[in-house]
Amino acid sequence: MAGSLKQGVSSMNPRAPHLQKLGLELKCPLCLEFLKRPFLLPCDHIFCNSCLPKTTEFGSECPLCKAQYGDSDLRCLPRIENMVTIYRSLDSAFSAKAFQMDLNQADQLSPRSPPSFGDNKDSENDSNDRGSDDSPQNYKAENLLQLNSDNKIPKLQQNNIPSSLFRVKMLSENAVLPSRGSPLSAGCDLSSVSAAKVPARGKALIPTDLSIAIPEGTYARIAPRSGLTWKHSIDVGDDVIDADYRGPVGVTLFNYSDVDFEVKVGDRIAQLIIEMIMTPNGVEVEDLDATVRGAGGFGNSLRMKRLSENVVLPSRGSPLSAGCDLSSVSAAKVPARGIALIPTDLSIAIPEGTYARIAPRSGLTWKHSIDVGGGVIDADYRGPVRVILFNHSDVDFEVKVGDRIAQLIIQKIETDNAVKVKDLDATVRGAGGFGSTGVRACCAS
Repeated sequence: MAGSLKQGVSSMNPRAPHLQKLGLELKCPLCLEFLKRPFLLPCDHIFCNSCLPKTTEFGSECPLCKAQYGDSDLRCLPRIENMVTIYRSLDSAFSAKAFQMDLNQADQLSPRSPPSFGDNKDSENDSNDRGSDDSPQNYKAENLLQLNSDNKIPKLQQNNIPSSLFRVKMLSENAVLPSRGSPLSAGCDLSSVSAAKVPARGKALIPTDLSIAIPEGTYARIAPRSGLTWKHSIDVGDDVIDADYRGPVGVTLFNYSDVDFEVKVGDRIAQLIIEMIMTPNGVEVEDLDATVRGAGGFGNSLRMKRLSENVVLPSRGSPLSAGCDLSSVSAAKVPARGIALIPTDLSIAIPEGTYARIAPRSGLTWKHSIDVGGGVIDADYRGPVRVILFNHSDVDFEVKVGDRIAQLIIQKIETDNAVKVKDLDATVRGAGGFGSTGVRACCAS
């Protein structure tokens, strides 16, 4: 029924054939999937980086026309991935509209019509949030949707800036849908569904009774709330949610004070931030800077150099994992309530426009109270990668050779220059910070 409905609406929209043609042109001719980290060959054929055959004794050749090429002839086309994202946004918005529209009303479909999300429990409040204008710009891009896992999620716009919606599944009646404290807040507040106690100098796992599905090319970071950190010495551990994780979201809270901290039902305990990342293929090299990136070369690959024979190259636990695991090359001890610097005997060179974040691993955080310090590797750093481990428990932690101690996440960044100004533009929040939005849900503005 849904397919025939979409086909009926498509036949009435002259843009549908162009959208379908664009989708075909954005797919790799080998794997028939959307292009990922695409490379252009001298023969003008484009393939996913992972689909290109490895160099043989006869040299590399195009899988289609058999034209030979060298590594320096490859041209990375990162903007193609942006086009894939745009196509998916258009296709998702069109599909969502097709599923919700009745065929009798199909003639009213307009290119500027905002997507309809159907039987949402908050539909009565949607009119207040969206305004009377039908343009997508008047939608609140920070609103989240509670949808079934098989629904397609359209991308909306606010002030002509693309923004995506991620899917949220409520696992109990007490679950609170994540919300933002102000329109431009980086994160959505996560709330507790049960009362709990975080013991002094201890930790606790706080349930939210939520499951989420976030877009590919991102990961969800669970970040601390400034008010809890400053006023109560509450920090967050185990802060990475991968795009393919579908389990319940729990928040690990560390209490660094000498007083127990009480969590009440509905308290906002952390914030969920959707971070843009890259998942480049790892390439082992002898010289990190042997190839100039602007001339083709390795493109957006993650270049890695072994500094000893014991090195374990970073690898992903699953295809959509945000980070690659980092492993120890020597045995070490992280003393109770202490710190240790763990070598990996690895040097890396990451793409410009990104930085490598060394993040904690969930198992070590919850089971052994092991957290990661420092954690920023710049794109121009060529020294050995070391991992700072904090032990927040009362027991020494033993690190063995080959243990996976952290994960390496390649995050996209902006490196804008600072400009001195007399005044900043006004926002709804203004100078409010360090707990200005409160802990209780009723304090939200």
